[in-house]
Amino acid sequence: SSAKDPVNIAGYVAANLLKGDLVEKTVHDLGPDSANNATMIDLRTKPEIRLHGRIEPSIHIPIDELRSRLPELDRSKNYLLYCAGYRGYIGYRIMVQNGFSVTNLAGGYLTYAGARKPIH
Repeated sequence: SSAKDPVNIAGYVAANLLKGDLVEKTVHDLGPDSANNATMIDLRTKPEIRLHGRIEPSIHIPIDELRSRLPELDRSKNYLLYCAGYRGYIGYRIMVQNGFSVTNLAGGYLTYAGARKPIH
């Protein structure tokens, strides 16, 4: 299979979590202000945001633009990344390798949205 096979990506994420090379927060780790003193970055595409919504406040930087837009970001700030799949992991690796303080939101936007829905 390819290096981007979902099983391989899951293995990379799990190995990095175990080694401490990936820092994640769950929806339940977030306080009422969502970001917990971090600037949230939505790595999804515009159509995904239109279809599913977004976490406010967050800035939108699609994963395909992240490397070229790093100069816009302040390295003294903390960032919390989210997406709808493995892009948060990829964004995390890009930003950490470029000297940023970053956390990934485990489960991404859909987990966040599901956890915020009222239970009837």
